[in-house]
Amino acid sequence: MTLATIVSRADVTDPVGYAMLEVSAGETGLLPLLLVPDSILRAEVISVSGNEVTCDQNISPRVVGGGRIALRVRHGDFNGLASAVVDASGPVVTLDDAVDGYVQVGDTVEFHTQWALGDLLEPATVGVMRASNGQDGDLVTIWQGESQQGRSFYLTVSDEWIEVGNEAAGDRSDAVIPFTAGLIYRRRAETKLEFINVGLVPWPSFSRYAYVYPGRNVITSPATSGLRLDVWHAGLSNTFLPGDSAARADTIQLSYVDGSKSPVLYLDPSLTWRAVGSEGDAGATAVNLVMAVDLQRKGEAGFIGLKGLSEDFGPSSREAPVVEVSDFEVLPEADALVVSWKGAEGKNYRVQVRPLGQREWLDQAGVVEGRGPTCSVRCLSLEGSGTVRVIELP
Repeated sequence: MTLATIVSRADVTDPVGYAMLEVSAGETGLLPLLLVPDSILRAEVISVSGNEVTCDQNISPRVVGGGRIALRVRHGDFNGLASAVVDASGPVVTLDDAVDGYVQVGDTVEFHTQWALGDLLEPATVGVMRASNGQDGDLVTIWQGESQQGRSFYLTVSDEWIEVGNEAAGDRSDAVIPFTAGLIYRRRAETKLEFINVGLVPWPSFSRYAYVYPGRNVITSPATSGLRLDVWHAGLSNTFLPGDSAARADTIQLSYVDGSKSPVLYLDPSLTWRAVGSEGDAGATAVNLVMAVDLQRKGEAGFIGLKGLSEDFGPSSREAPVVEVSDFEVLPEADALVVSWKGAEGKNYRVQVRPLGQREWLDQAGVVEGRGPTCSVRCLSLEGSGTVRVIELP
């Protein structure tokens, strides 16, 4: 299975989502990575010590092979907290971060795949500007907060991702992008970059805890809709360090999917948001949809909390019960999604999408009859981000 293609879900509360991302021509932007490629398994936590978590079942070493897997708290006091898995032995997994006091006995955790560069930016479907060096084409950087250095890559005409300064290593399409991170994308082409990212919505969506380091951090916020800045950070147990000026406080700049950015923002000692270069309360700054956060951390290393949607990606309480097809494939194209599934003779189906921030599902195309081994619908009327489902009609 190609990891950019979603074949199945862990259950109906892990929706298949899409996010339309863009970077303006000639600009450097941050690409938020809201979605994950797939979910592998769930477990219950038996004990925690430092960066070691013991689960109620053995975790196969093949699950963590290649450094592609992250652990995420699905049910617990720190829902949405995530850390990369570096090793597994029996029921014990070793994480990249110390999680004492965060991951707790009795928590339900989920293991999911993290994006690799070549799977996220597939040469066949994403219009990356190719080059023979790191100066002439698009440049993609995975920022590493711990070392305060970036790993930069360019795409060759032979569809190989080459790391700047490590050219002898050859194709690095397998370079891992840590979950909760975002990408720094320098667009050198004369047209803007636009593509559709498809994946699973990492549940729960209402909070996320990312590990950050002193200095610069590039992280992805969970999906939001219609929040103010002062609501977005409030009520979480780990937040930004305040200060009487931007030089003494954590600062953030929000990057939205349309390429626009917020002012540089910080919390003052009274926990009022301020914008650098402006006077007054900046708490009404919009925190909308999918976005990346450029955080300059003045505080210590540790987890920081971000708020997301409470229900928009979940089942709507107002809709009548429906039968969802749990196994379907979604392939992104330049301006559309192709949804395919195995139909049953005599059954009728419909493909629906729900844009982020809306309560209603929108029908795509018409009723599809299950006459052949494979049913397929091309979804064209997409904007922004949202979720996809296939339902069986009564």
